[in-house]
Amino acid sequence: MDLTLSDFLTKNNIDPATTLALRHSPTERALAEVFTMLITNEHDAFNNYQSIQTLKVEKQMSMAKHVAAFYAQPKEHAILIGLYEQRGSRSITKAELEALPAYQALVGFGMNPATEDRSTMILFDLQEMKAFAGYQGRISVR
Repeated sequence: MDLTLSDFLTKNNIDPATTLALRHSPTERALAEVFTMLITNEHDAFNNYQSIQTLKVEKQMSMAKHVAAFYAQPKEHAILIGLYEQRGSRSITKAELEALPAYQALVGFGMNPATEDRSTMILFDLQEMKAFAGYQGRISVR
């Protein structure tokens, strides 16, 4: 019998109804080539990558208490990166975003600069739940 993500979360006292699952799939070739390294070695850069979202995902994330982050794999599969507690957010300008060292690192790794035409965006405070670090790369979902 296969376990679902909801089963896993419930078993670990995390409410699936308040958990947003993100399936990260960088579109920039250079970033995609180093994404595994970002996940394992560049925590600040990776966390910045997932802490700024499009308007649609911003709304979903603002209602979430937790984020389950996954790395997209072929054929609709994804590997668990980690579980994060959503501890709030703040509004920032594009200039403030571009001044963040973690954001600058992402651009250096090949991410395209933010182009969405908004005067402000939301920066989420996502804190990795260390108790689940041992599951990184060991849980696959579809």
